[in-house]
Amino acid sequence: MKKLSLLLFFLILTSIVYAKDLVYIPTAVSTDGVSASFDYDCKDKNHIFNLVGGYNGFEVSFTNYNNEFDADKFMPQSKSLVSGQWQIIPELGPVPAVAVGVKDLCSKLNKTPAFYAVATKDISDYITWDLLEKLSLTAGVSHQSLGIFGGVDAQVGIFYGTFEAYKKDCNVSCGVTFLDDMIRVGYKRFNKNNYIGAKVSVTF
Repeated sequence: MKKLSLLLFFLILTSIVYAKDLVYIPTAVSTDGVSASFDYDCKDKNHIFNLVGGYNGFEVSFTNYNNEFDADKFMPQSKSLVSGQWQIIPELGPVPAVAVGVKDLCSKLNKTPAFYAVATKDISDYITWDLLEKLSLTAGVSHQSLGIFGGVDAQVGIFYGTFEAYKKDCNVSCGVTFLDDMIRVGYKRFNKNNYIGAKVSVTF
């Protein structure tokens, strides 16, 4: 009973504000497992820590931002955010994965949480290039911070790159992957700040 309580406590604590492989926007991809990432801005000494847990289409995550942004910019200083997501349709053949979720459940960024719907489709199977491991397209809509948003996640060999755009900004990332994409190390351009970091994912 104690172990079950600890597992439930962990799943409640973790939620997704970062996308799985994109920089900020959510994707509809759902994986049973745990991932953790840490990104550091060497110039301004800012950091972003993200912890995600997922099981059977449900995901929750915890994200801590320590960013010295101005008050009128998108992200606040030193905030911890909790969010959640549910994949209602898995990706199957030509049908994209579809998910609904809520960002900032405790309203740290806005007066109310931001609800969203998102769809993601990997189209790499339709492209005849042996080095192309993944080419994933994402599009969605949120009633608050994100507005209409979209992104691309590509992996060629061990190298990956992402681009995303939403209501207030656009972000990019690039780097290398190891152990069948279990580890990603690279660069992120987020909210006009430059970060280097790493992400580790373990699936069940």
